This record gives sequence, C-alpha cells and structure tokens, in this order.
Amino acid sequence: MTVEACPPDLLDHSIGAFMRYFQVHINPILHRVEFEGRTYSDYEIVVCMALNLEGTMRPMDLSRDLSLIKGSLTSVLRRLRDLDLIRRLDIPGNERSYRVALTNRGERFVRHLMEYRLRMFRQLFADMTPEDIAATARGFDLISAYLKRVEEKHAGPISQI
Repeated sequence: MTVEACPPDLLDHSIGAFMRYFQVHINPILHRVEFEGRTYSDYEIVVCMALNLEGTMRPMDLSRDLSLIKGSLTSVLRRLRDLDLIRRLDIPGNERSYRVALTNRGERFVRHLMEYRLRMFRQLFADMTPEDIAATARGFDLISAYLKRVEEKHAGPISQI
C-alpha cells in the first residue's frame, strides 16, 4: 500500500529541492552585487529595495517588515547613510521617531540592482522555453498571492504569529 503525499508535503519536497539551486544560482543575483567599487550586504540591499517600494519608512517598520533585529538594522542604516544611499527625515513634533528615504545616489543604486538582476536572470534562464518560464512565473505568482492573503489574515508574516 502506498501513501500519497498531501499537497503541503509536495510543496515541502519541491521547495526543499529548489533551495539548493536557489542558494547557488539565484541568491547571488539577488543579494551579492557591486556598485561603484563596493560590494553590498544582503541587508543593505533589502533595505534599499524596501525603501524603493515604499518611498519612506520608519526604522521600526523596516525592522518588522524585513525581520531584522533592531541593533542590526541600526548598523545597516548607519552604513547606508554614511554611503549617501539613504537620508533621515525627521518627523515634526516627534523627536524620537524619524523616517528614512533613498537619496539620489540610493535611487541610482536601486536602478543598478534592478538592471543587474534582469540581465543576470536573462542569462541564467536563456535556455529555458518561454512556456516553462511562464509556468514558473505563474507558480511564483500563486505562492505570492497566497502568502499575501495569509499575511493579511494574520496581520503579518506567519513567523510573527
């Protein structure tokens, strides 16, 4: 008698197998890039990308949304500010809180990241058929939509529940 795997078990197996290839082929494209003679860390990249999507953010929101420990985030924000990639925006009437935003140089950095990522993905998947690329994109879109609904239902990532 064979036991069929339930759908979440199938996802577990597929995602587990995918992670080896993700770490070797995709993660470097997303999280290891050089810009104007400096290599940037994962956290520096994700903070800049988040600010590009949101415009401005409070550090506490960045910490929550990116699951970054406050102390680590403080160091990242300080480095990004020193590199002139972000700037601090004081909130009138609230001396303890502030927002951060990309500078012009930060916007150039994000454009560089996006152009690099697109170029590298085009190279990596050049031999994949258009139909397989479309099917893969639909799969990622389905997972993203489902996880968005989960976050909305639980008011945040499952790791915070």
